[in-house]
Amino acid sequence: MEVTEEREVVQERPDARTDLFGAVLGALTFLLGIGLLVLTFVRASDMFLNPVQIVSTTEGAQQDVAEIGVKFGTVVFRIGLLLVMSIVGAVISTRGVHMYFAARGMERKG
Repeated sequence: MEVTEEREVVQERPDARTDLFGAVLGALTFLLGIGLLVLTFVRASDMFLNPVQIVSTTEGAQQDVAEIGVKFGTVVFRIGLLLVMSIVGAVISTRGVHMYFAARGMERKG
């Protein structure tokens, strides 16, 4: 009968140094992205709750088909800009989170 000795191997992590400038820059980048998202939602809310700025009509007046098409194109363009603004805000805030965790020396799981 053999008796084996089990040893627990403990690997010490080197001191995780925090890069203060990188952490602050990451946090500011995250807040910038969140600010862009808030601005996007405020503009979308203003656009959808106040349709007079999009479609201004006078009662009883006939509108030209070309004018209706231009207004429709303007609305589609504005919605596209809101979509792009929301994507850019999300990407910027995600990069800020990555920068923050990288500066703190933490590993992200997932």
